[in-house]
Formats: sequence, structure tokens, C-alpha cells
Amino acid sequence: MLNIFKEPKHRLNKFLSATNIAPPQLNLDYNPELSSAAWNSTVHRKKNYSSNQLLIPAYVRELITQKRRVRVRWQRTRLPSDKSIYNKLTWSLKRILQHLRNESFNNWIASLTTRDNSLLRATRNCLKQKSAPTSLKKSDGTWCKSDKEKAELFCSHLSEVFKPHQPTSNVTFSETIENSLNSALPLYLAPKPFSPGAVLRFINTFPLKKSPGIDLITAEVARQLPKMALIHLTHILNSILRLSYLPIQWKVSLIILIPKPGKPPDTPSSYRPISLLPFFAKLCEKMILKRISNIINDKKIIPCTQFGFQDKHSTIHQSYLEDRFFAVKVGSEISNLAPILAGVPQGAISSPILFNIYTSDQPTTSQTSVADFADDKVIYISEKNPFLASQYLQNHLNLLSDWYSNWRIKINNGKSSHITFTLKQSTVPPVYLNNKVIPSSSNVKYLGLTLDKRLTWALHIKQKRLLLNARRRALFLLIGRQAKTDLKTKLLLYKTLLKPIWLYGIQLWGAAKKSNTYKIQAFQSTSLQMITGAPPYVSNHTLHLDLKILTIHEEAKNAYRLFRAHLTNHSNPLIRALNSNSIPGNPPSRLKRNWNRDL
Repeated sequence: MLNIFKEPKHRLNKFLSATNIAPPQLNLDYNPELSSAAWNSTVHRKKNYSSNQLLIPAYVRELITQKRRVRVRWQRTRLPSDKSIYNKLTWSLKRILQHLRNESFNNWIASLTTRDNSLLRATRNCLKQKSAPTSLKKSDGTWCKSDKEKAELFCSHLSEVFKPHQPTSNVTFSETIENSLNSALPLYLAPKPFSPGAVLRFINTFPLKKSPGIDLITAEVARQLPKMALIHLTHILNSILRLSYLPIQWKVSLIILIPKPGKPPDTPSSYRPISLLPFFAKLCEKMILKRISNIINDKKIIPCTQFGFQDKHSTIHQSYLEDRFFAVKVGSEISNLAPILAGVPQGAISSPILFNIYTSDQPTTSQTSVADFADDKVIYISEKNPFLASQYLQNHLNLLSDWYSNWRIKINNGKSSHITFTLKQSTVPPVYLNNKVIPSSSNVKYLGLTLDKRLTWALHIKQKRLLLNARRRALFLLIGRQAKTDLKTKLLLYKTLLKPIWLYGIQLWGAAKKSNTYKIQAFQSTSLQMITGAPPYVSNHTLHLDLKILTIHEEAKNAYRLFRAHLTNHSNPLIRALNSNSIPGNPPSRLKRNWNRDL
């Protein structure tokens, strides 16, 4: 089984070249015995109504009865005196009901707690983006009228997405791959079999609240399996190891789609697919990945410039593939099966590692440096001469263009950017990829951080402040001055829903000048005043001390110290190099700018 991963790139191309795979005859409406037993043994509880439901007292009900009687009398007599009495009762009843609603809402707000998840549900309702249900437009201009038609339209769209790109024009390269694929696998010793105890330990590592795949089996169901079922499951997993074959039923993914923000909702391409894989397939991948991860690390197959999908790496540091099928679920309707002809399965545990191995041999040059995070790639160069810098960069892009063409990888030119970080007003020559110019920009967003050409972090902080203002307005009912939520809950909401927005990347932008970081500090100060309901004469310094909240500058210093403490013994040499006391090349500090190490 381990030899499946020996030549992942060749095997992936073998799968990409397959175009006539017939879908297996699977019944999408089947209910296996495991899931059926789980559903039958589940206790169905009655719906708990929300505690903010309005309870009408007896005197208010009596007032409603009086109003209805007076309305009937006025409709019968049409006397002005009866009309006046009816109007008074109506307005009086409205004021009383409004007072009861406000009191009920305040009591509900005050009762929110983390113990019964009521606070979590309330915050989700506040932050949920409410969008009107829309229909999908077909290619012929007509509209989908049912969930079944939507599911089939999504299935047709994804079938085009999951197709391989055009084959390379390099005939010699293609023949080399075909010969390697058609050659017999080398002999190897039988792998060590799994034990039922190991299977149970891996099952217990899966979270319980994950959505099931097409087999409707969850981690909670798997944890309840008896010993005999675990033994049978272990036999299946060991057979997969021995035969290097994964069952077709474990290769079917159920796809649901969620709309992308800011995209037209009537177009299928405006939706992001989320794949739900069978639980036992993920269990098998996790157990195999545990074995091969040591081999990958020991042989250093993945380059140090790849910071995605690896342990102890983050944004701040910066038979398996064949016969795959999917079905789309919209509402209660499921589309027909369709083959996946390109790429690794989304949501699979081993897919990130296979992607890293597949892209591990991308060409590099001695004049440029690269940084990868998953499928995001940065090529950068430090050079005073802009023309020479563009020439070095263009040479690297030419090598990448050939590599992408050979391995049938398509680059999204619309999301690519070319930026020059400089304080000068000089013109930089353009660069090209696949004979298309890469658009130049004065700022670029990378891994959640907005970088401007002068590296002042002004635009990044401005965008974060706008996002923070919108999030605080959405939470006003829970953290506003008039909210009846207790102080502890308000601080919890600030620390969990507002603070992480500006805290991300503070190890980098925390060294910006005070006029920029003050925008975030002003937001925190006004938020603390709102949360506590403090009068104007209470200073921000007092609020931070009493609530034990650090200022932005203090948070930046602590975050960078903690970040740097983990650099010394890191396995990646590029990350260890960040621990140096000086910037490489000892560049001058211009515009009185602080380095991150000055924190």
C-alpha cells in the first residue's frame, strides 16, 4: 500500500488521463444497517421553544377581549364615542405589548450563557448573513423550478470543473510518464497489519459533530460499534493494505454548495462545493497517512518553502485517486453520480499531503526566492535595479510556465498580481506568465494580510477597522450599552468575536507607526466603553486596567515574543532563520520605521 504514494505525480496523471469512467451502480437512497440502527436507537426530543417567547399575562388578555368588544360595538353603532374608546384601548394595548416584548427580550438576553449553548445560538443569529432564496439559471436562460433540477445543474457544472486540462505538447515527456505508469510495481515486504485497538483509537480521534457522508455514518455511530464489528472493520482495512484497493463505495463524495459572498446567486459558479466523504474512508486515510508521514519527513520530500498543510507551520511563517465519483445534494434531492476526472478529492485527509508531494519539484532559481502556502505561491526578489529584478523574475516565470504545462496545471491569471515594494517613484518593467502580462498593483492581499507598496500597513489596518465596525454593529443587541447581558458575557463576546479579527498577523503589522495602530486601539477603547457603559470621565487606561485588557502595543509585544520563542528549535531552517537578531543584509531603517524585532 505504501508504494501507492511512491510516485504520486505519475499516478495522478494516470488518473487525469482517464476520460471514460462509467459511474458505479450505487443506490443513493440506500440506508445501511449501521446508520439504520443508529437512527432507530436515537431518542427524538421535543423541540425546546426559545426562552424569549412572549408570555401574555391575564390582565393583558382581558384588555384584548375588551378591545375586541368595543370594536364590534363601534362597527355596529358608528358612534364617535365608541370610536374614541376603541382608539384609546388600541394604543394602550400597543404600549403594554411593546413593554412586555422589551422586558421579555431583556430577560432572554440576561439568561444567555455558555453552559447550554444559548449564547452561541444568539451570536450566530446576529452574525448570520440573511439572504433571500434565489433560483438558478440554466445555460438556455430558463430557471430551475425544483431542488432536483438545481442538483442536476450543479452536477453538470462540477463535472466540467473536475475534468483535466489539455495534455502537454511535449511528446517525450508524456511518453516517459506512460512508460513509468505501465511498468510493474517493485516488490516490497507486506506492511504491518492494523489491530482492532489501533482502529478504535483512531475512531476516537474524530470529532463527533461532523456531518456524515453518503453512508450516513458519523464518528458517534462508529464509537458505538461492538467488538465483533471492529474486528470485521479491521479485516477490511488490512485487506485494503494488502490488495492496494479502496472500495468504490468509499470513493463517493456527497457535495453540498454554499453561496460565495458578493457573487451573483443565480450562477452555479458562484457557489463553493463542500464534499462530505464516507467516515470509514477517512478513517482508512488517516491510519495510512500516519504511517507514511514519517517517511515523507525523513526523506524531506516536501520543500521547506511550503508552509501549508504541515505541522508547526502557519500563515505567519511563510488506487486512491482512480474511480472517484460525486453526487450533489440540494435540499432533500440528490443528483445522479458523476465521475471526478481531475484533482484530489476535496475534504480527504490525505489530499493535502498528496498535493504537497505533487508540487514539490517546482523549478527554482538562485536569484529568486519562493514561499508557498497550499496553492498560493509567491516569488520575490530583493534587487536595487528594477530592470534586473524583472529579468530574474521573468526567467523564473518561464521555468514555471513550462512545468505547469507539462504537469497540466492551470494558473488563475485573474488572481495573480505583480507588486514592487519601494519608496522610489521608478517604473518597473512588466512580467509575463504564459504570454499574458501579470497585472501590476499598488497593494496585494496575501493570506489575510494586505500589503501596500511602502509596507506601512495603513490599508490593512483600515480594512480591518471597517470589518470590526460592521461586526460590532451586528452584535450591538448583545454588547451595547442598553443590553442586559452581564459584563462577563460581553467581554467573552469581544474576546471571541471581535478581538481575533484585528489580532491576526499582529506579529507583523504591530510594528507599524502609532498613527496607524491607533485606529485599532481607538476601536478597542470605544468597545470597552460600550461594553461597560462607563461614563465619559472614566479614562481608557482605567478601563484596560480594571478589565485586565492589554493595549494594542502590549498585545503586539507579547505576540511577537511568543512567536519568536518557538523559532529556535523549529524543524524548518527557513523558520529558524527568522530568529536572527538582525535583518538579512542590514538594510537601513527609513522613515523612522520600527522592525518587528524592535517589539
